[in-house]
Amino acid sequence: MAVRFPTILEAPTGWTPAWRAPVAELRAAAVDRCRANCEWPSPWHEGRLEMAHLVQSSQGGPDLLSNVVMLCKIHHDVLDNHG
Repeated sequence: MAVRFPTILEAPTGWTPAWRAPVAELRAAAVDRCRANCEWPSPWHEGRLEMAHLVQSSQGGPDLLSNVVMLCKIHHDVLDNHG
């Protein structure tokens, strides 16, 4: 079963792939959702969090809360290189 992250920010009516959410608002919602913890499904890692897209923008992934996770640098690198 795939992990589904809750959608808090929805695309506006008439959304197209070119629409991008305000980064500060998206990041704040993602940090609130994860309670400032890495969202990788394994033992918790402490450190600075980075916002990572599950489907990259270059591949048509939207800037929506349902497409981003907050990860520590280690897990962000794993997602980008092996995801």
